Amino acid sequence: MKFKIQAIRILNSIIPKNKKVLLFTSNPDFADNSAAIFKTISEDEKFADYKLFWITRELSLRKYKGYKCYKINSIKSFVVYFRAKYIFTTHGLYYGTSSRSQIKVGLWHGMPLKSLGAYSANNENYLKSIESEKYDFKYMIATSPLYREIMAKCFRMNEKDILVTGLPRNDELFYGKDSLEKLSIPVNEKTLCWLPTYRNPGSEDRLNGIYQQGVDYEYGIPLVNSETLIILNDLLKKEHMNLIIKIHGMQVFDKNKFPITSNIFVVTNNDLYESDIQLYNLLACSDALITDYSSVYIDYLATDKPMAFVIDDINEYGNDRGFVFNNPLDYMPGMKIHSFDEFIQFIMTVRQNKDEYKQVRQSARDTLNIFTDKKNSRRVIDFVFDKK
Repeated sequence: MKFKIQAIRILNSIIPKNKKVLLFTSNPDFADNSAAIFKTISEDEKFADYKLFWITRELSLRKYKGYKCYKINSIKSFVVYFRAKYIFTTHGLYYGTSSRSQIKVGLWHGMPLKSLGAYSANNENYLKSIESEKYDFKYMIATSPLYREIMAKCFRMNEKDILVTGLPRNDELFYGKDSLEKLSIPVNEKTLCWLPTYRNPGSEDRLNGIYQQGVDYEYGIPLVNSETLIILNDLLKKEHMNLIIKIHGMQVFDKNKFPITSNIFVVTNNDLYESDIQLYNLLACSDALITDYSSVYIDYLATDKPMAFVIDDINEYGNDRGFVFNNPLDYMPGMKIHSFDEFIQFIMTVRQNKDEYKQVRQSARDTLNIFTDKKNSRRVIDFVFDKK
């Protein structure tokens, strides 16, 4: 593996770059921050003569919206990689092989609450498991000065190379009101989106539906089982509400085994791709967010809508993964849910338009996510292409 990386790095350092060749990659494909940057650039006349390419991980399409795509690790993907002056990626691409003449922008896929990269505030075991990882981004981005400091620690970078621009995908939180129609989800009086994060990916426990340390969920989702699902759906139906559960891309989940209900809808990454919508376009249709340790809530702060956190396994999760804050609960501005009864309680507060955490949310936004002007993509682009 080391020989392969060295060979790629040498070739990449020799081959001249074309400043009008732009490369994009994301996980899932054609999504997240990379897709938001791609959209803004492809619609900008200043880039009309630039060549835009995607390198894909799972999909083998030859084109995306008229632009060429190549599968990762294919010969053509390396040819484009060697020629690209600018690279935008949410997870990284061919780690440790960048050329000094390239500008690889690590857009990442969210500001962390969970331990990430080389930094954890309270879990040394997590750090031992990732200390060999290497990153070669020229720039990364952050949503606030606090997260500039944290991201620099996570990726062992100088703070001056962490750009406080906001995340490009957050621009999509204000567009896409037709997303429910595209997903064949009926419009209701209130819509909640629930985004549970994954637990312990790739382990045997996870494959058996067990998140970790004995926390067993029938459908791989906290608090929901065959009994509570019926109670939950009946309540939603009575209150004229919908609950959309977006499954994390790394979570093992069989949609065919999840019961069909009238007011609870399960959405996967594939559903979003097939409907040609971004996740944050779907969130634009919501009245409130339910999550746990996912970074989505930091982005959702820009909407100033209610949010709640399902943390029935916070001790187990903290022991397994850890957090970037010693006191993570202080940075979670919403109702803390430990049980199914509390889950129902939050649903009813949304239905009744109660919002006890509004001031707490606004304070958190000023600390964690300072931009709400829908110009995050433009800030990233202006910096990268004006920085000569």
